[in-house]
Amino acid sequence: MKTRIRTLTPALLILAAACAGETADTPPEAEAAPEMSADEQALAEMAEYWATHYNMGHPDMVASLYAPDAWFLGSDGRLSGGPEEIAEALGANAPMSPQIEITPGDMMIFGDQAVGWGTYTITMSPEGAEPMSYGGSYMTHSTKVEGEWKIAGHIGNLTDEPFEGFEFSSPEDEPGPNEGTLAELEAAWETRFNEGNANMVADLYTEDAMVSFSQGGPVHGRAAIAEALAALMEQNPSQIDINDLVTVPMGDGWALDGGWYQMTAPESGDPIQFGGYFQLVRQAEDGSWQIHWAVSNYWPPPEM
Repeated sequence: MKTRIRTLTPALLILAAACAGETADTPPEAEAAPEMSADEQALAEMAEYWATHYNMGHPDMVASLYAPDAWFLGSDGRLSGGPEEIAEALGANAPMSPQIEITPGDMMIFGDQAVGWGTYTITMSPEGAEPMSYGGSYMTHSTKVEGEWKIAGHIGNLTDEPFEGFEFSSPEDEPGPNEGTLAELEAAWETRFNEGNANMVADLYTEDAMVSFSQGGPVHGRAAIAEALAALMEQNPSQIDINDLVTVPMGDGWALDGGWYQMTAPESGDPIQFGGYFQLVRQAEDGSWQIHWAVSNYWPPPEM
Protein backbone atom coordinates (compact mmCIF):
# COMPACT_ATOMS: atom_id res chain seq x y z
CA MET A 1 0.00 0.00 0.00
CA LYS A 2 1.26 3.46 -0.92
CA THR A 3 1.04 6.42 1.44
CA ARG A 4 1.86 9.97 0.45
CA ILE A 5 2.92 12.56 3.00
CA ARG A 6 4.56 15.94 3.15
CA THR A 7 7.27 15.79 5.79
CA LEU A 8 6.70 18.27 8.60
CA THR A 9 9.49 20.65 9.47
CA PRO A 10 10.42 21.10 13.16
CA ALA A 11 8.47 24.37 13.21
CA LEU A 12 5.31 22.64 12.02
CA LEU A 13 5.78 19.87 14.57
CA ILE A 14 5.93 22.49 17.30
CA LEU A 15 2.82 24.14 15.86
CA ALA A 16 0.98 20.81 15.85
CA ALA A 17 1.86 20.25 19.49
CA ALA A 18 0.68 23.74 20.37
CA CYS A 19 -2.60 23.24 18.57
CA ALA A 20 -3.22 20.09 20.57
CA GLY A 21 -3.46 22.24 23.69
CA GLU A 22 -5.98 24.75 22.29
CA THR A 23 -9.53 25.00 23.63
CA ALA A 24 -12.73 24.03 21.83
CA ASP A 25 -12.97 27.62 20.58
CA THR A 26 -9.91 27.17 18.38
CA PRO A 27 -10.80 27.84 14.71
CA PRO A 28 -11.05 24.62 12.63
CA GLU A 29 -8.17 25.65 10.37
CA ALA A 30 -5.84 25.88 13.39
CA GLU A 31 -6.69 22.27 14.30
CA ALA A 32 -5.97 20.91 10.81
CA ALA A 33 -2.42 19.66 11.49
CA PRO A 34 -2.50 16.10 10.11
CA GLU A 35 -1.80 13.18 12.38
CA MET A 36 1.36 11.33 11.48
CA SER A 37 1.67 7.57 11.38
CA ALA A 38 4.53 5.89 13.21
CA ASP A 39 6.44 5.55 9.92
CA GLU A 40 5.84 9.17 8.98
CA GLN A 41 7.01 10.30 12.40
CA ALA A 42 10.13 8.12 12.22
CA LEU A 43 11.07 9.47 8.79
CA ALA A 44 10.50 13.07 9.88
CA GLU A 45 12.65 12.55 12.97
CA MET A 46 15.36 10.96 10.85
CA ALA A 47 15.53 14.04 8.61
CA GLU A 48 15.73 16.31 11.66
CA TYR A 49 18.46 14.13 13.20
CA TRP A 50 20.40 14.28 9.92
CA ALA A 51 20.47 18.10 9.88
CA THR A 52 21.07 18.50 13.61
CA HIS A 53 24.12 16.27 13.77
CA TYR A 54 25.55 17.49 10.47
CA ASN A 55 25.45 21.03 11.84
CA MET A 56 27.09 19.85 15.08
CA GLY A 57 29.97 18.32 13.13
CA HIS A 58 29.06 14.68 13.80
CA PRO A 59 29.42 12.93 10.41
CA ASP A 60 29.60 9.48 12.03
CA MET A 61 26.23 10.01 13.69
CA VAL A 62 24.71 11.20 10.41
CA ALA A 63 26.19 8.18 8.61
CA SER A 64 24.58 5.88 11.20
CA LEU A 65 21.27 6.67 9.49
CA TYR A 66 22.43 4.83 6.34
CA ALA A 67 22.01 1.13 5.61
CA PRO A 68 25.16 -1.05 5.49
CA ASP A 69 24.99 -1.19 1.68
CA ALA A 70 23.77 2.39 1.16
CA TRP A 71 25.14 4.66 -1.56
CA PHE A 72 25.56 8.44 -1.46
CA LEU A 73 26.17 10.51 -4.61
CA GLY A 74 26.97 14.04 -3.52
CA SER A 75 26.52 17.27 -5.43
CA ASP A 76 30.29 17.25 -6.07
CA GLY A 77 30.06 13.90 -7.89
CA ARG A 78 31.69 11.92 -5.09
CA LEU A 79 30.19 8.44 -4.83
CA SER A 80 30.39 6.79 -1.40
CA GLY A 81 29.25 3.33 -0.39
CA GLY A 82 28.39 2.27 3.16
CA PRO A 83 28.30 4.31 6.40
CA GLU A 84 32.09 4.54 6.77
CA GLU A 85 32.67 6.11 3.34
CA ILE A 86 29.57 8.27 3.71
CA ALA A 87 30.84 9.62 7.05
CA GLU A 88 34.15 10.47 5.37
CA ALA A 89 32.37 12.33 2.58
CA LEU A 90 30.10 14.21 4.97
CA GLY A 91 33.04 15.23 7.12
CA ALA A 92 35.22 16.47 4.26
CA ASN A 93 34.26 20.12 4.82
CA ALA A 94 34.29 19.98 8.64
CA PRO A 95 37.14 22.55 8.96
CA MET A 96 34.81 25.13 7.35
CA SER A 97 32.02 24.57 9.91
CA PRO A 98 29.26 23.79 7.37
CA GLN A 99 25.69 24.47 8.37
CA ILE A 100 22.81 22.96 6.43
CA GLU A 101 19.18 24.01 6.14
CA ILE A 102 16.90 21.32 4.72
CA THR A 103 13.49 22.07 3.22
CA PRO A 104 11.54 18.81 2.71
CA GLY A 105 9.49 18.71 -0.46
CA ASP A 106 7.36 15.57 -0.61
CA MET A 107 7.52 11.93 0.41
CA MET A 108 5.80 8.68 -0.53
CA ILE A 109 5.78 5.51 1.56
CA PHE A 110 5.46 2.09 -0.05
CA GLY A 111 5.18 -0.40 2.83
CA ASP A 112 8.75 -0.85 4.08
CA GLN A 113 10.21 1.56 1.52
CA ALA A 114 9.96 5.33 1.13
CA VAL A 115 11.07 7.96 -1.37
CA GLY A 116 11.45 11.65 -0.61
CA TRP A 117 12.84 14.79 -2.17
CA GLY A 118 13.56 18.31 -1.04
CA THR A 119 16.03 21.18 -1.22
CA TYR A 120 18.96 22.26 0.91
CA THR A 121 21.32 25.15 1.50
CA ILE A 122 24.79 24.77 3.00
CA THR A 123 26.79 27.72 4.34
CA MET A 124 30.50 27.25 5.03
CA SER A 125 32.65 29.65 7.04
CA PRO A 126 36.35 29.20 6.21
CA GLU A 127 38.67 30.73 8.77
CA GLY A 128 39.65 34.25 7.75
CA ALA A 129 37.25 34.36 4.78
CA GLU A 130 33.70 35.37 4.03
CA PRO A 131 31.05 32.66 4.40
CA MET A 132 30.17 30.77 1.20
CA SER A 133 26.82 29.21 0.45
CA TYR A 134 25.47 26.80 -2.11
CA GLY A 135 22.27 24.86 -2.46
CA GLY A 136 20.52 22.22 -4.47
CA SER A 137 17.98 19.43 -4.47
CA TYR A 138 18.15 15.94 -3.05
CA MET A 139 16.27 12.67 -3.34
CA THR A 140 16.43 9.73 -0.95
CA HIS A 141 15.36 6.11 -0.91
CA SER A 142 14.74 4.75 2.59
CA THR A 143 14.02 1.18 3.63
CA LYS A 144 13.43 -0.69 6.85
CA VAL A 145 16.37 -2.71 8.16
CA GLU A 146 15.35 -5.02 11.00
CA GLY A 147 12.31 -2.82 11.60
CA GLU A 148 14.24 0.48 11.66
CA TRP A 149 14.20 3.07 8.87
CA LYS A 150 17.56 3.55 7.14
CA ILE A 151 18.59 5.54 4.07
CA ALA A 152 19.46 3.18 1.22
CA GLY A 153 20.26 5.74 -1.48
CA HIS A 154 20.86 9.50 -1.59
CA ILE A 155 21.60 11.88 -4.47
CA GLY A 156 22.17 15.62 -4.34
CA ASN A 157 22.80 18.30 -6.95
CA LEU A 158 23.59 22.00 -7.30
CA THR A 159 21.04 24.69 -8.13
CA ASP A 160 23.58 27.16 -9.51
CA GLU A 161 27.15 27.27 -10.73
CA PRO A 162 29.46 26.25 -7.86
CA PHE A 163 31.44 28.94 -6.09
CA GLU A 164 35.10 29.47 -6.90
CA GLY A 165 37.17 26.70 -5.36
CA PHE A 166 34.36 24.15 -5.29
CA GLU A 167 35.99 20.81 -6.03
CA PHE A 168 34.33 18.13 -8.12
CA SER A 169 35.30 14.56 -7.40
CA SER A 170 33.84 12.31 -10.07
CA PRO A 171 33.50 8.61 -9.19
CA GLU A 172 36.78 6.76 -9.55
CA ASP A 173 35.29 3.33 -10.24
CA GLU A 174 33.45 2.19 -13.33
CA PRO A 175 29.69 2.75 -12.91
CA GLY A 176 28.87 -0.93 -13.25
CA PRO A 177 26.76 -2.96 -15.68
CA ASN A 178 23.44 -1.74 -17.04
CA GLU A 179 21.08 -3.96 -15.07
CA GLY A 180 18.07 -1.63 -14.90
CA THR A 181 14.81 -2.78 -16.43
CA LEU A 182 13.71 0.61 -17.78
CA ALA A 183 16.10 0.77 -20.72
CA GLU A 184 13.16 1.44 -23.06
CA LEU A 185 12.17 4.56 -21.11
CA GLU A 186 15.75 5.82 -20.97
CA ALA A 187 16.26 5.11 -24.69
CA ALA A 188 13.16 7.16 -25.52
CA TRP A 189 14.42 10.03 -23.33
CA GLU A 190 17.82 9.88 -24.98
CA THR A 191 16.45 9.76 -28.55
CA ARG A 192 14.01 12.63 -28.09
CA PHE A 193 16.59 14.80 -26.33
CA ASN A 194 19.17 14.20 -29.05
CA GLU A 195 16.55 15.16 -31.66
CA GLY A 196 16.05 18.45 -29.79
CA ASN A 197 12.36 17.80 -29.09
CA ALA A 198 11.73 19.18 -25.60
CA ASN A 199 7.97 18.60 -25.71
CA MET A 200 8.33 14.94 -26.61
CA VAL A 201 10.85 14.44 -23.79
CA ALA A 202 8.40 16.13 -21.41
CA ASP A 203 5.71 13.65 -22.51
CA LEU A 204 7.73 10.98 -20.69
CA TYR A 205 6.84 12.67 -17.36
CA THR A 206 3.59 12.53 -15.42
CA GLU A 207 1.38 15.58 -15.63
CA ASP A 208 2.28 16.61 -12.05
CA ALA A 209 5.92 15.53 -12.16
CA MET A 210 8.80 17.17 -10.29
CA VAL A 211 12.28 17.23 -11.78
CA SER A 212 15.47 18.90 -10.64
CA PHE A 213 18.09 18.96 -13.37
CA SER A 214 21.64 19.84 -12.40
CA GLN A 215 21.95 23.61 -11.98
CA GLY A 216 18.25 24.22 -12.24
CA GLY A 217 16.30 23.67 -9.04
CA PRO A 218 12.93 21.87 -8.82
CA VAL A 219 10.54 22.27 -11.76
CA HIS A 220 6.92 21.20 -11.39
CA GLY A 221 4.52 20.03 -14.08
CA ARG A 222 4.97 18.73 -17.60
CA ALA A 223 4.67 22.14 -19.29
CA ALA A 224 7.33 23.71 -17.05
CA ILE A 225 9.59 20.70 -17.60
CA ALA A 226 9.30 21.17 -21.37
CA GLU A 227 10.33 24.82 -20.98
CA ALA A 228 13.31 23.86 -18.80
CA LEU A 229 14.41 21.25 -21.33
CA ALA A 230 14.11 23.68 -24.23
CA ALA A 231 16.26 26.21 -22.36
CA LEU A 232 18.82 23.51 -21.59
CA MET A 233 18.99 22.45 -25.24
CA GLU A 234 19.46 26.04 -26.36
CA GLN A 235 22.07 27.00 -23.76
CA ASN A 236 24.08 23.81 -23.94
CA PRO A 237 23.64 21.99 -27.27
CA SER A 238 24.78 18.42 -26.76
CA GLN A 239 24.09 14.75 -27.29
CA ILE A 240 23.32 12.51 -24.35
CA ASP A 241 24.03 8.85 -23.68
CA ILE A 242 22.05 7.33 -20.77
CA ASN A 243 23.01 4.18 -18.91
CA ASP A 244 20.33 2.48 -16.80
CA LEU A 245 22.09 0.80 -13.85
CA VAL A 246 19.40 -0.42 -11.48
CA THR A 247 15.63 -0.57 -11.05
CA VAL A 248 13.97 -1.17 -7.67
CA PRO A 249 10.30 -2.27 -7.68
CA MET A 250 8.24 -0.37 -5.11
CA GLY A 251 4.88 -2.07 -5.70
CA ASP A 252 1.50 -0.74 -6.86
CA GLY A 253 2.92 0.15 -10.29
CA TRP A 254 5.81 2.24 -8.96
CA ALA A 255 9.57 1.77 -9.21
CA LEU A 256 12.84 3.55 -8.51
CA ASP A 257 15.41 3.79 -11.25
CA GLY A 258 18.96 5.10 -11.26
CA GLY A 259 21.91 5.38 -13.57
CA TRP A 260 24.41 7.72 -15.12
CA TYR A 261 24.76 9.76 -18.29
CA GLN A 262 27.35 11.53 -20.36
CA MET A 263 26.89 14.55 -22.62
CA THR A 264 29.10 15.24 -25.61
CA ALA A 265 29.57 18.09 -28.07
CA PRO A 266 27.44 17.46 -31.20
CA GLU A 267 30.22 17.87 -33.76
CA SER A 268 33.44 16.84 -32.03
CA GLY A 269 32.03 14.23 -29.69
CA ASP A 270 34.19 15.64 -26.88
CA PRO A 271 32.77 15.06 -23.40
CA ILE A 272 31.01 18.04 -21.84
CA GLN A 273 29.80 16.58 -18.58
CA PHE A 274 28.92 13.39 -16.78
CA GLY A 275 26.35 12.84 -14.07
CA GLY A 276 24.05 10.56 -12.15
CA TYR A 277 20.27 10.45 -11.92
CA PHE A 278 17.69 8.96 -9.58
CA GLN A 279 13.99 8.88 -10.35
CA LEU A 280 10.64 7.58 -9.15
CA VAL A 281 8.57 6.25 -12.04
CA ARG A 282 4.93 5.22 -12.38
CA GLN A 283 3.40 2.72 -14.76
CA ALA A 284 0.64 4.06 -17.00
CA GLU A 285 -2.51 2.19 -17.98
CA ASP A 286 -0.94 1.09 -21.27
CA GLY A 287 1.98 -0.50 -19.42
CA SER A 288 4.51 2.22 -20.28
CA TRP A 289 6.48 4.05 -17.61
CA GLN A 290 6.48 7.76 -16.82
CA ILE A 291 8.87 9.75 -14.63
CA HIS A 292 7.21 11.27 -11.58
CA TRP A 293 10.14 12.61 -9.54
CA ALA A 294 13.73 12.93 -10.70
CA VAL A 295 16.98 14.49 -9.50
CA SER A 296 20.17 14.54 -11.57
CA ASN A 297 23.60 15.99 -10.91
CA TYR A 298 26.75 16.52 -12.95
CA TRP A 299 30.50 16.75 -12.88
CA PRO A 300 32.82 18.04 -15.60
CA PRO A 301 35.43 15.89 -17.36
CA PRO A 302 38.75 15.85 -15.43
CA GLU A 303 40.48 18.18 -17.88
CA MET A 304 37.84 20.91 -17.62
